[in-house]
Amino acid sequence: MVTTVYNLPKPNINRRRAQMERLKQSVRMRGETDKRLAPLWAFIPLLSFAAAASVAVAGFLMWRWVIPTEITLTHAIFISVIALIGITGALLLLILIYKLIKRRNEHFKRHQLLEEDIVRVLASSAGKKRAKIEDKLASIERSTREAKLNEKEESAFLWAILCFFIPFVALYVAYFLMRDFYRHERREDFFLEDLEKTAEPIVALEMPRRFHSIPDRNVILYIVLTILTAGIFGIYWLYSLIVDPNNHFNHQVAWEDKLLSSMPKRTRA
Repeated sequence: MVTTVYNLPKPNINRRRAQMERLKQSVRMRGETDKRLAPLWAFIPLLSFAAAASVAVAGFLMWRWVIPTEITLTHAIFISVIALIGITGALLLLILIYKLIKRRNEHFKRHQLLEEDIVRVLASSAGKKRAKIEDKLASIERSTREAKLNEKEESAFLWAILCFFIPFVALYVAYFLMRDFYRHERREDFFLEDLEKTAEPIVALEMPRRFHSIPDRNVILYIVLTILTAGIFGIYWLYSLIVDPNNHFNHQVAWEDKLLSSMPKRTRA
């Protein structure tokens, strides 16, 4: 009687492959979560004001700078156009606020999943060297748990609605967007440093350095300047809220790709 022996893959190898595939999936999600926004969005308020002012000036020139005593159809049309431009600008600004908060939430959530997947892959790849990195893995896991506590989801829709009815709420929204991404990036830098040290017994992992760090901006100064300039400085603030995360995402693409290419071959799918 002939016995056929099948070479079945070892369970731990299958587990490593599954964990590596989950890590790759978390990386692929960046196309949906880490959306780059065009800096032109920051100039929506200025463009709306300029358009409304242009229509108003054109109207006054037509009437030779004399305020009419009676409202005619022509006057009503000019007033309606100015109001329409203002409303359109306000709606676009609310859409921008919604987009900024939404991408914050999605990026933070994806990053937390990514860190968890990285820890699992390192732990399963360590083998006999697991004891050497146990403490460092625990430190990384603790950092991930802290991120879940500190980087909670904010309701993009609710904040956008509040900004519509209470415009000054937008200052607070700008504040927490600026604060959260700054803290997130600092924590990410510490995470990458710990990751390099933790992975050292397993693989030589040298992450690319960050060239455009999010600065620690003075929020009180930004609020005061925005109020004193009647919102003009707010254009630069909006620009920063758009560009800073864009640069952050670009760097994350670099280190994620470096991470995947540096993983031990036996863990690659």
